[in-house]
Amino acid sequence: MFLAHGATMQEEINLPSAQQRIVSYLRRLVNVPPNVLLLEGGTRQERERLGLLWAALLNCRSGDPCGSCPTCRQIGNESYRDLYILRGGEESIKIDDVRPYRWILADKPFESYRVVLFSEAQELTTPAANALLKSLEEPLPGNVFVLLTPQRHLLLSTLLSRSYPFTLSHGTGDRGREEEREVGSWLDSLLCFWQSGTGLFEHTGKKKAVDRILLGDILLALQRELYRVYLGEETRGTAAFLRRNLSSEYWSRLDLALKKAEEILGHQVNPPLILEWLALTVWNWLREESGSSSKLS
Repeated sequence: MFLAHGATMQEEINLPSAQQRIVSYLRRLVNVPPNVLLLEGGTRQERERLGLLWAALLNCRSGDPCGSCPTCRQIGNESYRDLYILRGGEESIKIDDVRPYRWILADKPFESYRVVLFSEAQELTTPAANALLKSLEEPLPGNVFVLLTPQRHLLLSTLLSRSYPFTLSHGTGDRGREEEREVGSWLDSLLCFWQSGTGLFEHTGKKKAVDRILLGDILLALQRELYRVYLGEETRGTAAFLRRNLSSEYWSRLDLALKKAEEILGHQVNPPLILEWLALTVWNWLREESGSSSKLS
């Protein structure tokens, strides 16, 4: 349930305090809702709760979701007749999954707004997304879409360009700390590989070692490390190593390489191959800078 039973928007909502700011943004959009709302970041559960809350904001007759009227209860139970949810995850969202919605979207909603919510929208295949483009660009009055994804760069560019995005806070609770530790472990593996030329491929070769979401987190972490290098902050670990062993010319190259990796990631390329390409690219730069016989510090 997105809202505690009987609670109003002014009262406690079942979301961490870090995500409360998104609620206030959504309230401002109610009178002019975007065709496609994009919610990225946070946890999957938080994204879905905010997606359901958005549906209630648009449809609850009290003006603020009350949590107790038939509309709010049905939305919370995912049984509202103007709410449609497609979930990606273990499998992609294919064209056969979305084809029936083209006929549904050709009719007016039963009440105020019909909300079509895609959870893990990065799993929409290109044919499925293309089948929805006309509805996304020129929806009939009362039809709105919600795309939920861990990171916006995982989405197909055709979807991202048509979206109105909001970013939830990352790293809330135990799951957030677990993800940080996992990303930190991969940064350590990269650093070990750049220093010695060993270790990384043993990890990337394991089945499902790196998925698209994890690789996106690793790329974001590397971007943050590079940003610290540019700022000249006191650093350690990856940032300190890059500063000591690469000149500013290569910092710019690394920035472009990270953007390229993000772009490739959006084209369904195998994530371990992208990580290996990035690791080897930087490894070759390090050898160019230091000479193949020099020891990296």
